[in-house]
Amino acid sequence: MKKVIWLSIIIVVIEVIAALILLPLLPEQIPIHWNIHGAVDGYGGKWFIFLSPLMTAAFTGLLAILPRIDPKRRNAERSAAAYSALILMLNLLFVVMFIITALASLDIPVSVNHILLPAIGILFIGLGNYMPKIKQNYFFGIRLPWTLANETVWTKTHRLGGWLFMLDGFLFVIAALVPPPLNFILPMAGVVLILVVTTVYSYIIFRKQPDGD
Repeated sequence: MKKVIWLSIIIVVIEVIAALILLPLLPEQIPIHWNIHGAVDGYGGKWFIFLSPLMTAAFTGLLAILPRIDPKRRNAERSAAAYSALILMLNLLFVVMFIITALASLDIPVSVNHILLPAIGILFIGLGNYMPKIKQNYFFGIRLPWTLANETVWTKTHRLGGWLFMLDGFLFVIAALVPPPLNFILPMAGVVLILVVTTVYSYIIFRKQPDGD
């Protein structure tokens, strides 16, 4: 995971340098939020151009610390590949957000929905691929009372969750090709479905375990 941390630091440095170069070229107010139609509906001071590198640094620092304080630290260490992938994919998503903000701030036409939705989809697909490899821990994965209480339940739930995350990732990608509000409803319905299905499935599996009540 050390390699990913160093890579994240490099990403932050590059983003900060890019933000410093762009700062004198930006208007006093820059776009910072878009609605489901891809239209700007929120503005902030030009210093918001530093938001993405700050979020990259904050999330990287937090995600690097959490495994060290996890009571199941050994399992967290065994999940290093999945954890590293999460850090890297989140950081790349922040880079995409930085690029979108920079382009929009410079009045360069950019289709937010056609960029951000597939980027989120790739994140979901990547997480789904690594999810079955996540070992039982308190900070990363599908943390429900039943998955944390039983390792078998954790394993089976994450196998199913992995497939569901990947399917919803494809929904995010497809959503970039459909008009609003379906581009928002379609993938978010998938997120809700993941929450419901994994919760119910994990409970059913738990009840079938010898130590389940």
